Amino acid sequence: MESRRLSIRVPDPLLNQLQSYLDQQGLTVTEGVLAAIASYVGDNDRLPLVERVSRIEKRLAILEEKG
Repeated sequence: MESRRLSIRVPDPLLNQLQSYLDQQGLTVTEGVLAAIASYVGDNDRLPLVERVSRIEKRLAILEEKG
């Protein structure tokens, strides 16, 4: 798949929060931003595996609470 470069400006506090989150998740900035965009547009197939598993675990916990 062809990809293009996207440049954005991010305020330092938000960038620091992003970097902290990505460090915890073991993702690069590119992976994290792509995951955020994919989530925003509803393209869950392009989310990183760690994010997909996390969402499944949250759904499972809700189902277990109901059951």
